[in-house]
This record gives sequence, C-alpha cells and structure tokens, in this order.
Amino acid sequence: MSGRPPKKRIDDSPWPVDMFESDPRMDKLLDAQGWVGFGVYFYLCQQAYGTDGYFLRWGFDDSATTARKMGGRICAQTVLGAVEDCLSAGLFEKELFDRFGVLTSREMQRRYFALISDRICKAADERLLLGESRPEK
Repeated sequence: MSGRPPKKRIDDSPWPVDMFESDPRMDKLLDAQGWVGFGVYFYLCQQAYGTDGYFLRWGFDDSATTARKMGGRICAQTVLGAVEDCLSAGLFEKELFDRFGVLTSREMQRRYFALISDRICKAADERLLLGESRPEK
C-alpha cells in the first residue's frame, strides 16, 4: 500500500446527449448567457470532476482566475454572470454554494458516484450530498 490519499477525481466525465433537449434549466442558462455561459458551466463542472469529483470549491472571487484559465476573451464579469445564472436556474445548488462555497448538483453527484462505484474508498462529505446521489457503502 502506498499511503497516498484515495483518488477523488475522475478522468472522464459523462454528459447526456439530450441535455439541450430535456432540461429547461439549460434553456434558462442559454437564454441568459448564450454559448459562453454554457462554456463557463461546462468548464466548472469539468474542474469539479477533475478535483474533488462531485463538487468544486469556488467563490465569486474566483471569477477572474476562471476567466483567465478559460481564455478566449472571457472576462470575470462573464464568469460571474454565468455562475449566478447557473445558481438561479438550479444547475448548481444555491443553498450549498451559499453555505459551503461549493458548486455541485444532483446530476453531478449521481454521475460521479456511478462512475466510482467500483472504487473501494468512496469517502464523501455528508453535508454536501444531495438526496439519492449518496454513494453506496
């Protein structure tokens, strides 16, 4: 045994092929922010999957850093507006963002825990888990 902490991240993330057809929250984001807003949402979800797996520690102060990393003339105000619209539309859970400074959703958690179902260690912060997305022990 190597003594390393258990891997949290996932290497590939699944996205439903019908996400633009079946989710009115996506319609709200696209209406408010266009494809740039979706790009911010996608980028932040990928950041979550690539770090803690089912959530991303993030605050509005991170808008400029996120914009810089995304590039493509995206500015901090664009990131800020996109995140606010994601929270408003329910693409990210507003209560958990307000309480703990994390971006997450039921869908992110459900996909993440399904993908790591074969891992031995599935440690999770109970305060951040949403309903049926809880990992099986």
